[in-house]
Amino acid sequence: MGRRSFFFSKLPTTTTVTRTWSSINSCSNTRDKIAGAVGDDSGAFVVGAVGGSSVNTEEYNGTSWSGGGNNTVAKQNCQCTFGTISDAMLVMGSITSSSDNNVHVEEYNGTAWSNGTNTSTGHRLNNGGGSTSDGFSSGGYNSTANYDICYEWNGSSWSVGGTLPVDWTGHAAGGSGSGDGIIMGGTYAGRSNDSATYNGTSWTNNADSIPNAHSYTSGDHGSTGSYAMLFGGGLNGSASVKTDIWNGTTWSNSDDLTNGRGAGGGSGSGGDAIAISGQSNPSATKTCEVYT
Repeated sequence: MGRRSFFFSKLPTTTTVTRTWSSINSCSNTRDKIAGAVGDDSGAFVVGAVGGSSVNTEEYNGTSWSGGGNNTVAKQNCQCTFGTISDAMLVMGSITSSSDNNVHVEEYNGTAWSNGTNTSTGHRLNNGGGSTSDGFSSGGYNSTANYDICYEWNGSSWSVGGTLPVDWTGHAAGGSGSGDGIIMGGTYAGRSNDSATYNGTSWTNNADSIPNAHSYTSGDHGSTGSYAMLFGGGLNGSASVKTDIWNGTTWSNSDDLTNGRGAGGGSGSGGDAIAISGQSNPSATKTCEVYT
């Protein structure tokens, strides 16, 4: 998730919908080392990254926040979190510090976390999308190198998928499964305005550049190759308020976040999204907002 950006129903590419960000109740804990998140404005959870590695989970019911089940291992830099609020996966991240890497995978049933099937190589600042029966994890970093690897999950085991166009880390990602994915923004090698889509076999760079740079960012985890959303990003007082939308062909700018934020939690469901905590300007924040 180095550290990444913070932070999906599918909209037809012909539909024009005006959406805006608005503030909601703040969560209980400040999270500023890239927390994992799943859900949208109607319900969500966020996990890890409270003052560093953490087991803490909070759940949002559309109105207020409350405590959820603790995950089995304290984590930060764990943005590769996908599925639904009652059936989700948390893939890799950092455990003992912001600079370690692990192969650990966990699953959430809406009440409790349990150990899943580990990956073969440990990364942090990776990201992915899909469900607990069909998903992917892309890119990441392991203290010595950035990765161009993609792992695919079939519900019981991990395998290596198509190679990314370049090494990619600190990015947002999403998709309906291992055959329909998108990665966007990021921190490595000037990828903050770039995106690429996946068809289950190969990754393709999108020709159109993202209007605003996004690193350590968040996005719509329900994003697909024909719709995606990317918002916020940045660290150390440089948090962005920008939101950009992908319609399958081109990127365009949308409504700004109420508060700039990076390295927090973020997720969405094909147009409706939630931004949770993160590094704001000038310091970390507990504030949250939704895009509807």
